Amino acid sequence: MPFFKKIEVPFGFIVIWKIEEEDKALVGNLQLFPYEQEYFVKITNPHRRFEWMLWHYLVREYIGHFGVDYHDSGAPHLCGAEGYISVSHCSRFVALYYNGTRKCGVDIEPSDRNISPVISRIISDKESELIINENVSPLLIWSAKEAVYKYHGKNGVDFKRDFVLTDINTSDRSLVCSVAGYGSVTLNYEIAPEYYMVFI
Repeated sequence: MPFFKKIEVPFGFIVIWKIEEEDKALVGNLQLFPYEQEYFVKITNPHRRFEWMLWHYLVREYIGHFGVDYHDSGAPHLCGAEGYISVSHCSRFVALYYNGTRKCGVDIEPSDRNISPVISRIISDKESELIINENVSPLLIWSAKEAVYKYHGKNGVDFKRDFVLTDINTSDRSLVCSVAGYGSVTLNYEIAPEYYMVFI
């Protein structure tokens, strides 16, 4: 049985699923809505196709038999159902966040991901000080900014300039991010041996 975890949050939940080869049996008979099929055929990478099918399976399994389409920003939304979703998938995990009342954002990253090539483009000097002072991995900052990006829902943003982490509270596993033109938002995070996950 693949690793599975369901986290209850106010007005919703997050499902974390570890991707295994055996999951292909779960998605093999998944019936897609026409607009989903239209999107699916444009995905050419086999593993990305598999990840995409898997999180659609999770939508059907844990939210209901609803289709998923996309806003102009690229963010997914449920068709024929109330509530909001956010999805993150990487090489080994899928995270599906459902909130019944407000928009949301989630990001999950494998804990061994190396982001050193992009650190200078996404993390400011003040955030670097925060990382040192709180003794956290830069991967946590990256994941937080990805989650904020999905929550924010706007294109054309600069992760280093427009999303600035101003506080990390390791005791209650929360972060505060200042979003240009929007204000501050609070996120929560979970660090496990195999992944980092941040959600808002």
